[in-house]
Amino acid sequence: DVLGLCSSRQDHLRPSNSRMSTSPLLARRPPDMRMSSDGAGAADGGKARGCCTLALVAFYACVALGFSVLLGSTIKTHGLFPFKLDDASWGVAWLATTVVDYYVVAACMCGVVLASESTLAGIVWCALFCLLGAPFGCAWVIYRMVSTETLALAAARTHAAQPPAAVSQLGKGLIVAFYGFVGVAFFVRLSWTLYNFPLFPLQTDSAAWAAAWFWTTIGDFYSLTSCMCGIALFTEGAVMGLLWCTSFVLLGGPFFCAWTVFRLWTFGTLALSPNAAGPAYVISNS
Repeated sequence: DVLGLCSSRQDHLRPSNSRMSTSPLLARRPPDMRMSSDGAGAADGGKARGCCTLALVAFYACVALGFSVLLGSTIKTHGLFPFKLDDASWGVAWLATTVVDYYVVAACMCGVVLASESTLAGIVWCALFCLLGAPFGCAWVIYRMVSTETLALAAARTHAAQPPAAVSQLGKGLIVAFYGFVGVAFFVRLSWTLYNFPLFPLQTDSAAWAAAWFWTTIGDFYSLTSCMCGIALFTEGAVMGLLWCTSFVLLGGPFFCAWTVFRLWTFGTLALSPNAAGPAYVISNS
């Protein structure tokens, strides 16, 4: 599990209480690396995790750069404002750019999912995001809120990483209801578009078809963006979380990648915290 391997560093994690054994962050480490006293094995594992983290940082940086080039080209060639929804070429160009923007967000979301779930479950969830859209991103967020009561990312490289504060039952209910509404609302919109403007065959010479799918893809993008915003707000707190979310909403895919790179580089993991009421984690060099 590549992303799972990146979820911890060569320093050992030791629990502040006996419940540490239930943590999936430890459970997914290789057996010979769990609290092992084998210095050589720990060093080799640390190098592997370091290389894996660097590879992921490079991947997300390349994704951000590639999308930035595409976005700049689309703006230069077709312009964004005013919207030209009666122009098929404009609609198709921005539809394609928005689709790529969605998949940039999906790539960041998939990084979190693959680091947080088992390999098989992570692959299944990511396939659902990529093939069937944002409603399944909302479903995954709801699943994590119900099962762990948090959307905060873990921090493998802090010296006293405390578990996130648990939300109240009312707060959890409101979050679940919000993502349920977002997922259902977008599903209704997608169904309407599919019924009135079938996806296949592609009608790239039709301005009406391009406009309908352009708006639908924007809805898909912002539905999945709301999921990443929830994770950012839980992880970064109100002020920094709002700043990151504003950049996500206004500036798109490159800033999702920037936040993902920041978390990987600074904290060494994209995994969600196992729960909101679990033990405090203390990094030990012993």
